[in-house]
Amino acid sequence: MKSSDRERIKLNPPTNITNRGTPHFVGRKDQLEQLHRELQNTDKLAICAIAGMGGVGKTELALQYALRYQHNYPGGLCWLSVRGGDLGTQLVSFGRRELGLTIPDELEFNDQVRYCWRNWPEGTVLIVLDDVHYFGKDYKQRIQPYLPPAQSRFKVLITSRQRPGASYRRIDLDVLSPEAALELLRTLVGQERIDKELNAAEALCKWLGYLPLGLELVGRYLDIHPNLTIAKVQKRLEKKKLAAKALLYPTEEGEMTAQLGVAAAFELSWQELPSEAQQLGSRLSLFAQAPFEWFLVENCVIETEDEDDSEEEQEELEELRDRFLVNRNLLQLTEYKTYRLHQLIR
Repeated sequence: MKSSDRERIKLNPPTNITNRGTPHFVGRKDQLEQLHRELQNTDKLAICAIAGMGGVGKTELALQYALRYQHNYPGGLCWLSVRGGDLGTQLVSFGRRELGLTIPDELEFNDQVRYCWRNWPEGTVLIVLDDVHYFGKDYKQRIQPYLPPAQSRFKVLITSRQRPGASYRRIDLDVLSPEAALELLRTLVGQERIDKELNAAEALCKWLGYLPLGLELVGRYLDIHPNLTIAKVQKRLEKKKLAAKALLYPTEEGEMTAQLGVAAAFELSWQELPSEAQQLGSRLSLFAQAPFEWFLVENCVIETEDEDDSEEEQEELEELRDRFLVNRNLLQLTEYKTYRLHQLIR
């Protein structure tokens, strides 16, 4: 790297982040601070994962963190989209374009990746791996080989619908609090309109399960239909559920980080499930919205009276529940050891 390039990078840390994030970011101050602590409080390579269901705001939280704490990363910020993209190719492209590296073409591809890490500019670096949808064997083959070296100056932030192993620092991102959900609607629709229909607005937040993506999509829908009452919009949503226009795709009005609507975000997680887990999820959708004890599920599903066969079926159910539904944040385990599905998933 030329000395002139080094001076340029010192003044302007390299980054490929162009998205400025939603201007309606609310209710995540504690998670931002926790995320920063997790990434900074270590003397070796730090890897922290934001895990949560589709539409809960994982990518937005990662983006807001990168933007707000960019001064902590003078070595640069590199955003890599995992789903549908090859990490190594993205990394080598970043090295050439943003770092100004002259990577020898004659090097083997994996050596080109290592060349990037070895010649990365000085200073702490943030690497974001957005939407990691697999762990285990695929992760070891498709992601692990491209992770930075075990040096404390590299910080890796992962977003995923799945929960990674215990070896990773993890932040489980839940839906917004009722207060934050109402605040989000106010920023999108206007305080006067929300306060005028406060009870209806609170009911709408609850019906949407306090899901940030759902709230933002419906809030923007309300904004472009100023003559519709909030109660009327909720009736439309209840009638069409996830087929409603307001929940399908982000509107063209305003800037949104999410590239998918609520239905599409849920569908991505659903498609990854084996048929047995999909069948169990469908049965769970018949339960009430309130948290339920797992033995109720066993009573509904297990029909055999043979003790050995019953125990085997219990184990199979637990495997489907924990490995596929809970691990992908489609089913939530509460602090009271009960379970519940998100309202929109139901």
